[in-house]
Amino acid sequence: MSVRSYVAQPPIAIVGMGCRLPGAADAGEFWRRLLAGEETIRRLAEDELEDGSSEALRRTPSYVKARPVLDRVEDFDAEFFGMYAREAELTDPQQRVFLECAWEALEDAGCDPQRFAGAIGVFGGCSMNTYFLKHVMADRGLVDEFTGTYQVGCYPMLVGALNDFLATRVAYKLDLKGPAVTVQS
Repeated sequence: MSVRSYVAQPPIAIVGMGCRLPGAADAGEFWRRLLAGEETIRRLAEDELEDGSSEALRRTPSYVKARPVLDRVEDFDAEFFGMYAREAELTDPQQRVFLECAWEALEDAGCDPQRFAGAIGVFGGCSMNTYFLKHVMADRGLVDEFTGTYQVGCYPMLVGALNDFLATRVAYKLDLKGPAVTVQS
């Protein structure tokens, strides 16, 4: 075992929470449903399946037609966050929901970043952006535009498409003055 020196750091406090969970619009609803023993995983009809599984696999007894589903993802208010409609449309829903949850956490904490003298940091994680691949890149003309001009002409699309910008986008949009760290899974 090695001995590690400890350098004192300013204290960190988590004073607000914002979340969107399957079957629950916020933490309070999630806890109520959890305490009531309610299931929040949605059972899906055959026409709702979007997993790309073969029919043979779907007919096996071990195949479960269920998944966690976030409701109202499409209700993102782009104007509220200072985004153009096209920018929001090209942005991964994971990033849109995360931005909304960050705002909700600040509201829950009663914290106005404009008036707070200390640092407010953003730490977040997301998975691969399949939305970009399936919905945005479905248009071949858009693929050509993106790959040909992404460094200068498609920057908003690039920001919304890459997971690297998850935390920094929130810090920028909400004018936060602390660390912004994205962990990719």
